Amino acid sequence: MAEKIDVTAQINILIKLQDIDAQIYRLNEEKLVKPQEIARLDTEFKEKTADLKKAEEKFTALQLKKKEKEGALSTKEDQIRKFQTQLSQIKTNKEYSAMQHEIESHKADKSITEDEILVLMDEIDRAKLDVAKEKEILGQEESQLKEKQKQVKIQLEEIDKDLQRLAVDRQVILPQADAAVLKKYEKILASKNGLALVAVNGDACQGCHMNLPPQVINQIKLKHELIICENCTRFLYINEPAG
Repeated sequence: MAEKIDVTAQINILIKLQDIDAQIYRLNEEKLVKPQEIARLDTEFKEKTADLKKAEEKFTALQLKKKEKEGALSTKEDQIRKFQTQLSQIKTNKEYSAMQHEIESHKADKSITEDEILVLMDEIDRAKLDVAKEKEILGQEESQLKEKQKQVKIQLEEIDKDLQRLAVDRQVILPQADAAVLKKYEKILASKNGLALVAVNGDACQGCHMNLPPQVINQIKLKHELIICENCTRFLYINEPAG
């Protein structure tokens, strides 16, 4: 760098800044995920609504089918009464026998239709229970959805508060950093998903986990200048032992 800087001081400043920026990036990621969570909950609720609609449609269809069968039954009963009225007017045994056969045939059809109506009535009762069950489930789901939406809203508000606090903390630290160092740091931060400064653990960069050459380790320890990992282009530093 053109101007001599206090590398130890700048590293300490960047450590504080990186800690803040890591939190900011994490919180912003959470903030992006929350609307997706709401969207997922809405989708699940719509699926439950579809289940209720399907149950209601089945219930309505069965009622219509029952009404059709009742109409057909009424028609058969009218025909049977008509034939029975005509029966008294028939002159010959042959015609009488034929009419009786016709009446019995219609009665058999009538009996089948009555059985079908009874089956439909059972199905309608079950369908009615299914509708009631789906309504109950939907009511519970809606309550849960509203509670979850409320919780997400609270979480988003907390995230915004934390981001505001961190932004203030960041503004306190920024003036302490060397302008050229800060410019480079900001560039790396933007390109490396909020991680511009990493420690060396053993001989490895904790940004890319690649082993560093011995001369690079020595350069970091000497603190004559800020050292950047040749592989991931992040600033490197070595944690000083406590005490």
